[in-house]
Amino acid sequence: MLKITIVHNYFTEQTSNDLFVMKATPATRQLLQKMQVYLKIKTNEIRLYVDNTQLSTLLYFLEQRPALLLSFELYAKNQRWVQATKLPTTFSPQQHLLYFTNRFAAEDDTTPLLQSNKTVGKEEIYKIASPPLQVDNTQGAWQLFSGQTGQEVFPLASTVQTYTAADLPEGAYWLQEAGDVKRRFLFWHQNKAQRPLGFIDIQWQPAMREQWLKEIKQKQALESTYTYNIVFGTPRSYWRYLCVSQKQWDEEAVESMRIESDFSELTFSKPIVKKQENGYYVYIFTSERSLPLQNRYPFSLKLKATIPKTEAKPAKNYEKLLPFAQPDQTYLAKEEETTTYFTDIPVSI
Repeated sequence: MLKITIVHNYFTEQTSNDLFVMKATPATRQLLQKMQVYLKIKTNEIRLYVDNTQLSTLLYFLEQRPALLLSFELYAKNQRWVQATKLPTTFSPQQHLLYFTNRFAAEDDTTPLLQSNKTVGKEEIYKIASPPLQVDNTQGAWQLFSGQTGQEVFPLASTVQTYTAADLPEGAYWLQEAGDVKRRFLFWHQNKAQRPLGFIDIQWQPAMREQWLKEIKQKQALESTYTYNIVFGTPRSYWRYLCVSQKQWDEEAVESMRIESDFSELTFSKPIVKKQENGYYVYIFTSERSLPLQNRYPFSLKLKATIPKTEAKPAKNYEKLLPFAQPDQTYLAKEEETTTYFTDIPVSI
């Protein structure tokens, strides 16, 4: 009947994506029970399905409740998702919730998305607002819209207005002035020990409802499944290998130092040498291009150099297999007018 899947681009195989879990809100759980619709929850996936021998109740709701809304809460199973995810720097899990709805679903090949673009971004970030909520409309220019319906809730008086949980249903809203959205917020009634990361609204769309009605009436069975994806992107970062040595390398050896890859498009700069206060030397290599963070990479990287001969030792080739970039090594750095991701990877040589 309905399926929502969370995809994260950090994972080359989505079966290893164990970052998220979804749960139906209490109101939605009650509604599903009344409709005799069953809920199956898995990591990063939620499914609604029916028993085809019990369709009469669902048929009633489809005919009598055309604008029915189902809501789900999105939780992070661990905090690794923050480091592995590209989100605007303004996002704070303590102050914001991510809001998803099929009202604004974008297309990714053939699967509708529950975010506005190919990956989750600023359009999905909503400020958390708890009752009582105050809206200053003394200038008389604000309009309050519901994220669930896309319609204006009711005209705002030209005063400072206070809303309680009884005044506004829980969910997403935005304030706009002269057609421009000025503030997005998610009115959150509940005071839970664990606050969700996001909120998902699925509204019965006309095409969806008509298809289900057709199948129930003609086949006495519900066969089609509407599938939606939520896709989280991952940062592209420049990799910097910080090759740390207790001793200073010979100038000729440093000149021969290079990072080689079996991925032809990935090249690195010549090393920059820095001496630390503890006397160690750091040889810094920076990738010429940025790469998306992934949990697995289809190539290998090696640090190579030629150690020149001395009176005591003959010349020899140095080779070291290098580790890959990790999310917890990645950070944002502001350079002039741009903000760029870097990943610093320490290596002992």
